[in-house]
Amino acid sequence: MFLDTTDVIGDPAQVDRYQKFLANIISVIAPEMEYAEDILDSIKNIEDGIEKTKEISVEYVTVTLSLSGVQVDFYYLDDDLVGSPEGRFTLAEFKHAIDAWCDFLELPESFKSVVEVDL
Repeated sequence: MFLDTTDVIGDPAQVDRYQKFLANIISVIAPEMEYAEDILDSIKNIEDGIEKTKEISVEYVTVTLSLSGVQVDFYYLDDDLVGSPEGRFTLAEFKHAIDAWCDFLELPESFKSVVEVDL
């Protein structure tokens, strides 16, 4: 069995935020490489001015991408998690996380596969 999970380690002040609003949603919005590549294409389009915003909605989460940043909102847990400042990331942070997720998805299926990223 292969399990794709993400865990955050580091600054205790940021760990909960990164785990909840970034690491936990990556496998939901990009369960396969094709989805991750689509997100990276959308980020590039936003950076290049081709698109102003892109909304990705899957199950209970909506991610809104724009040049000013990325907002991650949860819709079934708690209304306080919609528009929460904790769910706000720079476009560069989010792109870096998706790039790392792509690296992970390319690894052989193994419990020993690990990708470490500094955000």
